[in-house]
Amino acid sequence: GNVAVTLPPTWQIEASKEIDLSRLDFNKLRSEFPQKKHKNIQFADLRELMEIKLNQMLAQNKTRGSFLERFQKVIDDYNSGSKSIEQAYEELLREAENLNEEQSRAFQEGLTEAELEIFDLLKKEKLTKEEEKSIKLAAQALLKKLFDAKNKILIQEWHREKSSQERVKRNIQKILNKHLPPSYDREIFTEKTDVVFQHFYHMAEQGYGFAA
Repeated sequence: GNVAVTLPPTWQIEASKEIDLSRLDFNKLRSEFPQKKHKNIQFADLRELMEIKLNQMLAQNKTRGSFLERFQKVIDDYNSGSKSIEQAYEELLREAENLNEEQSRAFQEGLTEAELEIFDLLKKEKLTKEEEKSIKLAAQALLKKLFDAKNKILIQEWHREKSSQERVKRNIQKILNKHLPPSYDREIFTEKTDVVFQHFYHMAEQGYGFAA
C-alpha cells in the first residue's frame, strides 16, 4: 500500500524555494525517529532537504564548504555501513541544527549575505571584537565602492582586459589598506587582496557581479 509521508508538509519543497530550517522541530524529529516504521524514508527526506539547503547556502557564500564535507561524510559512513541509520540520522539532525544557526548568522552580524561572504573571505584566526568590526567595514566598503556604477570599476566584461583587471585590484587594495586591522601583515594583506579579487573575478566569469 501507500507509505505515509513521514515529514511535515512544509518539507514538500521545490529546489527553487528558499528553505527555512528554523521551521523544523528538531526535538520532535529526534524523539519520533526510533518509533518510525519506515526509517529509510524519513532519512531520505531529511537528506534531500539538507542537500537543497546546502546548495542554496553555498551559492550565497562559498566559504561554507565545511558544512558540505561533514554532510557528505555522514552519508558516506551510512552508505558504507559503518554507521547505523539511527546514528546517521542523529548526525544529520545535528548538521541541520548547525546549518540553521549559520542561516541566521548574517542577520546576527548585521550584514547582508553578500557582505557576510566577503567578511568570511577576509577573516583570519584570533580576531578581537574591534578587528571584526574593521573587517565588517572593509566588506561593506568593498561592495559599496565596487558596485557603484558611477565609479566604473566592475564594468561589463572587466575580467577580460588586463587594464580593467588591474583597476579592480588597485581599488580592492586601496579599500583593504584603509580598513584591515594592523595585525594583518604584508603577507596576509596580499593573500586577502588576491582572495577577494578572485572572488569578483569568478563572479564575472559566471556572468554576474557587474556594476552596470
